[in-house]
Amino acid sequence: MHNLNRQKSVIINGLFIISLIAMLSSIGFSATDMGNVSIVSVPSGAYVFTDAHPLTVWSTPTKLPLPAGQHSIRLEKIGYLPYNAVVGIKGGNTSFLSVNLVPGPTGNLTLYTFPSGAIVNVYSQGKYDSAFRISNFKNLVLNAGSYVAKISKDGYENHEVAFNITGSHHTALQVGLKPLQFGNLSAISTPSGANVYINDKYSGVTPYEGTYAAGNYSVKLELAGYEPKFYPKVVVVSGRLSRVYAVFSDVTTTTMPSGNSSNTTTTTISTTTTIPSNVTTTTIPNITTTTITTTTTTMPSVSAYGNITIDVSPRVVYVYLDGSVSEYSIAPLTITRVAPGMHSLMLDKPGYLTEFMTVTVPDGKTAIVNLTLKPLPPYKGNMTITSNPSGGFVLIDRAYRGVTPLVVNDLVIGNYTVSVGKVGYLARQFREEVLPGKTTSVAAYLSLIVPTSNNGSLMVLTNPDKASVYINDTYIGTSPLNVSLESKNYTLRLQKTGYKNETRIVEVITSKNVTVSVNLTPSVRAGTEQFPTRSYIDNINSIIRMIFG
Repeated sequence: MHNLNRQKSVIINGLFIISLIAMLSSIGFSATDMGNVSIVSVPSGAYVFTDAHPLTVWSTPTKLPLPAGQHSIRLEKIGYLPYNAVVGIKGGNTSFLSVNLVPGPTGNLTLYTFPSGAIVNVYSQGKYDSAFRISNFKNLVLNAGSYVAKISKDGYENHEVAFNITGSHHTALQVGLKPLQFGNLSAISTPSGANVYINDKYSGVTPYEGTYAAGNYSVKLELAGYEPKFYPKVVVVSGRLSRVYAVFSDVTTTTMPSGNSSNTTTTTISTTTTIPSNVTTTTIPNITTTTITTTTTTMPSVSAYGNITIDVSPRVVYVYLDGSVSEYSIAPLTITRVAPGMHSLMLDKPGYLTEFMTVTVPDGKTAIVNLTLKPLPPYKGNMTITSNPSGGFVLIDRAYRGVTPLVVNDLVIGNYTVSVGKVGYLARQFREEVLPGKTTSVAAYLSLIVPTSNNGSLMVLTNPDKASVYINDTYIGTSPLNVSLESKNYTLRLQKTGYKNETRIVEVITSKNVTVSVNLTPSVRAGTEQFPTRSYIDNINSIIRMIFG
């Protein structure tokens, strides 16, 4: 599908070049006003975007006609860092651009829409046409960076989603499309026979009536011999009829109310339309009308941060503000020190439709978001987690699930944060998606913590091995074991079924490797084990705090 789309793009590009030359000639450009740029890349096959036409795509090697002057050019290829350049074009000459692309990180995008079958265009940096797909799809490879997905489907409202791709990570989006709601729009004039333009498109003559998706429309009426009538905002309400009535006359001057410096637009709509609470009523002889008044005011300059307070059901969700994810949050919560203006907000929870919205934060005030997430169909999948070395503790959305290797079955579909850690090793965190009836695999390669200036390392060896190791009464794993600890004295206790407990006082020294090797002594009553003073759950919680903080 993507290749077919690019083939169509090549044909369109050829037509575009012909049209561009014809257009420039028609407005007075001569051959000396036009030049060319020849672009090659290593490797070839990079997509080329120009400043004036970011949505028109060429593929290297290529030769493009451009007007004389300075032009910005961008090259993109999956697996390579984007390349940006400014090229000077001289009339009648050809400029040359040769680029060696540098390998860069990639990630994956999975996108589900409900219903499926929507057209999805993905734009890098929000403007460069980087990918085309039909939903649902998964594992679309994209370069690391910021993107906007524009989603459309007949009978549904268009939708835009901003998201980020990070290297070696999987981003998953679930979008519920809203069905379009329809109402009727009527235009009447005295005298009749006026041309009707809705959103600047000719639609018919008065008296006119048509069906439109619910929303705001501009309406213009033109009649020969009279000044045109323009209504910039006419509201079409689902299941209702909205009317625009115009009386053409020689008097065309509109007098603004005194003392009002705002820009005011007046639209006349018949009383068959449901009117918002801010509407006032006026009377024209023999015609009862209502007047909707919209006022445009100048916003004050930005001087103070604001906040966003979020109350959502269910209460535990992931919150993304402008593409950056917060911790797994419990609502109600408040995000503080947010710059005034418009921000993208995404709320995500496994088993529920991901919600996207735009939030406007007032200067120095708090924006309030109240929302109930819609549950997804009760589909489930599985997840397997492994680590090297094994024995890593696994948290899924902050909940302890066991140690690696681990299989977790019957997870509700959706996105999860998986944390894998082990005492003495750097913890790893992954963002993974569980798909219906599928098994998601997570492999964590754990690295030893490098001792800091205040730390040393402790190696614990036992004969036989697999003894439980406790440091200051906290269980940290089984022998053999290597752990990085702050420099000071510790109480080391070793336990193994069928052997006597062993206790040592150990000093960990800054930047040193301390090794403790113990030969365990069989106990008199083989097969018994002295259990730790803390409960099993307390020990688990202690090690989780030690690993993950």
